[in-house]
Amino acid sequence: LSKYDSAFFEKEKEEESLMEKETLSWLYLDLGSLLEQMKPLPGTSYPWDDITQSCPSIPLSSPLLCKKEEYTALECYQRAIEMHPPNGEAHKRLADLYMALHLYEEGLQEFEVANQCMGNDICCLTHLFYGTKEEDEEKKHKVALPMSTTTSTKTTLEDVTFLLDTNNDKDWSKEAATLFETHGVISFPSLLSNNDCTTLSSIISDVSSSVTSSEEDDDLDFTSETRNAHHRLHMALPLSSSPATLDIFSKVGTKLYPLLSYILQIKEEEGERIPLLGVGFMKVYPGATQQILHKDVHGYDRYDAQQVDKMPPKAAVNLNGGIGQERAISIQIQLTDTSTTNGDSSNKGSLEVLPGSHRPDGHNGHPSLIQSSVENKNDKKVLPINVPQGTVTIYSSRLWHRGGANKNDDSTPERSFCFMTLMEDEGCMAPPGLVHTMAKEDVGKWELNGNGIVSR
Repeated sequence: LSKYDSAFFEKEKEEESLMEKETLSWLYLDLGSLLEQMKPLPGTSYPWDDITQSCPSIPLSSPLLCKKEEYTALECYQRAIEMHPPNGEAHKRLADLYMALHLYEEGLQEFEVANQCMGNDICCLTHLFYGTKEEDEEKKHKVALPMSTTTSTKTTLEDVTFLLDTNNDKDWSKEAATLFETHGVISFPSLLSNNDCTTLSSIISDVSSSVTSSEEDDDLDFTSETRNAHHRLHMALPLSSSPATLDIFSKVGTKLYPLLSYILQIKEEEGERIPLLGVGFMKVYPGATQQILHKDVHGYDRYDAQQVDKMPPKAAVNLNGGIGQERAISIQIQLTDTSTTNGDSSNKGSLEVLPGSHRPDGHNGHPSLIQSSVENKNDKKVLPINVPQGTVTIYSSRLWHRGGANKNDDSTPERSFCFMTLMEDEGCMAPPGLVHTMAKEDVGKWELNGNGIVSR
């Protein structure tokens, strides 16, 4: 009996030690996340940082750390993994950090481990699917598309609106592309019919209701990864199991394909296609608070380095290689009317953007301009996209933007919108930093061409 008791207490002590290590692992994970916010990685915030493949450190002192040391987010994630190797979230954070520092091989290795720990995580699956592709040398040397030479000091909704006449054979794509390149956003009023909007609204209502009744649909819920998530719902929309959803999104893609293929620099004659990275929806309920300005993808869209060098202070010589990176874009389909009346602000949780902040040579691309808009919640440079139902808005995933507050009372319907995320040809890696909203069975399955969304 004494021998049994001894073995029992030894096992109990060992289990307590494992629990302590797991707790420490999560504490290091939280500390790493905090350090990333305090000292953002190069290319993840508004400063023009040189990519040095290093992580900024911060001196810290606490009982947990025992003594004052210089800590980096990378070291915190590594220690979290040492303490508890099955911590998939730590592997995932470390992978995203490696990708931001252009350490792609290390990043993909960590995504592989994270995926094994977390059981087919959508973000990991997406990076692993596209990360195995070899990048064509020619793709690395694509140049920035031209912007308008004249821009006003304050951008209005009218400035970013394009009236598309699909019955006109005139090539409209280059004119629309210049508008998009100048502001990083373009809006097409009432592009989707009322019937299609009603159909989509019914579909997202069914999907959102299914979460409360089936644990299987928890895989579709990405609300926990959303900024200011309280009073917001963020979910993936399955395409494989919903022909109606696929049909409506295909309509949008077909109508806008001339522009999409141009701004994503797709060479269709060489077999290039536009990969579909994400499909989902959000509901913004009354009580939702204003998000902080942010960009969804690390780095910068392609830009003219000569123009940047003329700006004070001069940019770092190796500012992301001097040309920018492959582009990703988001497309929002507005399902509820957020347009203003009598010039009053709608306060319905609309998309709000900082035009021209997606590339360093843009009219709001300078770090000081972005910083002032981030720190001043009421900065007049920030433009609310208050639009009617059926309006489709395209914006660069590197455009600084936010979800607005919904200040309506509880009797007012929530703001609802669908979205899809696209990137350049599948030879490119999945963009780091993005929340990849996709049903598990749809990851890597779909692409867009001139005939709509098709299975690869």
